[in-house]
Amino acid sequence: MRYALSTLILLLLIVNGLAMPDIHGEGIDKISVYIAYDPYENIGIIEYNVTFDTILNNTIIDIELFADNITLIINVTDENGDILSYTYNMENHTISVLANQTRMISITYMVTNLFDEIGPGLFSALLDLTMYSDIDTTVEIALPGTYNVSIEPENATIKYVNGLTDIILYQPTLYVITIWVSPTTTIPTPTTTVSTTPTTTPTTTQTSTPTTTPSTTPKPEEGAPIWLIVLIVLVVIIAIVAVIVKKK
Repeated sequence: MRYALSTLILLLLIVNGLAMPDIHGEGIDKISVYIAYDPYENIGIIEYNVTFDTILNNTIIDIELFADNITLIINVTDENGDILSYTYNMENHTISVLANQTRMISITYMVTNLFDEIGPGLFSALLDLTMYSDIDTTVEIALPGTYNVSIEPENATIKYVNGLTDIILYQPTLYVITIWVSPTTTIPTPTTTVSTTPTTTPTTTQTSTPTTTPSTTPKPEEGAPIWLIVLIVLVVIIAIVAVIVKKK
């Protein structure tokens, strides 16, 4: 419904003879293109801003969009953020916008296949900006992550900000951009590995060697010494003599 209404309005304006300047005509002051793109997901969003040197009043302007693989026009607004009516030609990637009381037209759309993967972690893009040769043009490409970047020609700026690789192109020329991720060697923190292999402690087997204690065989008891016998006899005799003397 919206597409049909926009087409009807544009046809009525054409019939009434309103001006339809081309993007390459005079009156374009500046073009700035901001691209947020994920090479791995192979999808991104482009914000395409066209600034004019005068205020446009009830003017239909044709704008050839940047990039070929456009999958969706998200919105078209003026400098105040108000929605503008438009029609989009998918064959030549041209959008016709009805502008009124504005100096700027902003077009936001989705693209795919802007970069081609030519190897593991290696991507390349061919960006043709030659159609903006007479216009002050800036194209900024923001890539999530940190990439090495090679650009031909080299008239570009490369920045790394907040985890993004930011590429800024200034010249309306043909750019070949190659990006890649360097393989990083992560040096692990040395850790002490504790071996859980049980340590075999040599056990000393004590062999009880029976100790042979020489057994002492008791010798047969010898008789009482002779001197002891004599002593006993003398004591007995003395005792008998004492008894006899006492009785007298």
